[in-house]
Amino acid sequence: MVPYIVRALLRVGRLLFVVIPLGRGCPKPDKRRTMKGNSGFTLLELLVTISVAGILLAIAIPNFRTFIQNDTLSTQANNVVFALNFGRSEAVKRDANIYVCPSSGALTSGQATCDITNWAQGWMVYWLNGTTVTSLQNWPTLVPAGLTLTSASGGNPVTLITYRPDGTIVPAGGANAAPAPIAFKLCDSRLGAKAVSIELTATGRPQASPTPGKTLNGTSLTCP
Repeated sequence: MVPYIVRALLRVGRLLFVVIPLGRGCPKPDKRRTMKGNSGFTLLELLVTISVAGILLAIAIPNFRTFIQNDTLSTQANNVVFALNFGRSEAVKRDANIYVCPSSGALTSGQATCDITNWAQGWMVYWLNGTTVTSLQNWPTLVPAGLTLTSASGGNPVTLITYRPDGTIVPAGGANAAPAPIAFKLCDSRLGAKAVSIELTATGRPQASPTPGKTLNGTSLTCP
């Protein structure tokens, strides 16, 4: 792919060399050389090509990096939303409580457990089959390294989400607590400016904010 791009840029450089008017006193290009194919390139053509390539790269590389960062955040936010929707649907389908918690995926007696408190290191959806923890699905550590994922309700960290059989969630403060929303916040190296907010209300339905750096109600996000 790269040789084709270089070849195309060299042709652009040659075209610029041919069509740009030459100053007084400069020798005119040999029509036989410019009209017929020639495998070689002059020094001036090469310099023009390198200049054009440099300008294109200077414009494209920062935009491409931003695109990759935005796509990474979007992918990971979709994973969180999918996990929460999956937990909700399993609770309704099984007519049982379903739990979502941070998990490294490490097995204990053949099953993953809620062995960590940092959501960025992975999470899982599980249910209690009697007294046995049965993992339904696991999500690995966030990639690339440096992404952070936190969850809080009423200013307090949340490390366990419980879905009831009707699809609603148990408030983070307990069954008798006020149903404050649970908010997830996903951040990268750009901090709050491009952070993603995912809100989980008492109905159990997750919703991601469509505006980077803002919650659903328009409050600016801050990251650690």
